[in-house]
Amino acid sequence: MPRAEAPDVAPFSLAEFPAERDERRAAYALGITAVLITVITGAAVTLRDLRRRRGGERGV
Repeated sequence: MPRAEAPDVAPFSLAEFPAERDERRAAYALGITAVLITVITGAAVTLRDLRRRRGGERGV
């Protein structure tokens, strides 16, 4: 009985193309920007509400 040939293994590469790297970096930048906007907006709203509770600096 003849032996069968071993199957060829598909090439596997961990390298990425420049376009893929740019897309990944753009996604990171967009995500970080969204988080920063959320944090800054949340801090501004919190400070506004704290000032309202304390009567504000202008006596409002």
